[in-house]
Amino acid sequence: AAPTQSATQKTIGDVTYNIVTKANGAREIHITGYITQKRSVIIPATIEGLPVTEIGDRAFYVDDVADGSITSVIFPNSIKRIGNEAFANQRIKKITLPNSVKEIGYQAFAHNKLTHITIPKSVQTIGGNIVIGNPIKTYKLPAHFKQSTAKESGKLLYTTFTRYGKQEVRITGHTYEAAQTKILVPQTIQGMPVTEIGDYAFTNKASLLGLEQTKPAIQDVTLPSTIRKIGNHALAGVS
Repeated sequence: AAPTQSATQKTIGDVTYNIVTKANGAREIHITGYITQKRSVIIPATIEGLPVTEIGDRAFYVDDVADGSITSVIFPNSIKRIGNEAFANQRIKKITLPNSVKEIGYQAFAHNKLTHITIPKSVQTIGGNIVIGNPIKTYKLPAHFKQSTAKESGKLLYTTFTRYGKQEVRITGHTYEAAQTKILVPQTIQGMPVTEIGDYAFTNKASLLGLEQTKPAIQDVTLPSTIRKIGNHALAGVS
């Protein structure tokens, strides 16, 4: 069963929130927005005696960067998810993400003033483009987000992995330097079945952090029947 939220949005200090009841009956707090323009935001660890576990989608979002006022955010160690565009278009200069965070949503910190970001090892899911539009100079990613050295098959990049004792292929990208009308993904590479399309493999619209240079546009990708999984934004922008 999907989590249920309190019928009425509540307010404490400068933030609004909902009480969410999970399928197992546990209750937690999700921050949904803020009501006053402040330079510094401190997210409380608990509200009404319940843990604050999530910053909701667009909770601190503003439409225009000129309207952004927040320059710093302090997160408690209870936060598990930071939603899509949660702090987009603000003026945040520095953040420290706690080791409790498991998910960071799409463009969560887009178009701020960050020059560095460290993604803690606890994070398992990144929605993509999380710091696009920031003057990032340095960043740190956990090992499980770093791509293994990819091999080449024609213009396709791929890695291999083991599933149920058998080697399979994951397409991770391509080396085309110009826009392509059509790409055909084969059923096998080196005798191994092609079963996955990795995150951002064919997109020219997104990447993990949003720092990479834009890749050439692709109009059409034909996938084989062997494909079992397609990753985050793998085909975003493919027409």
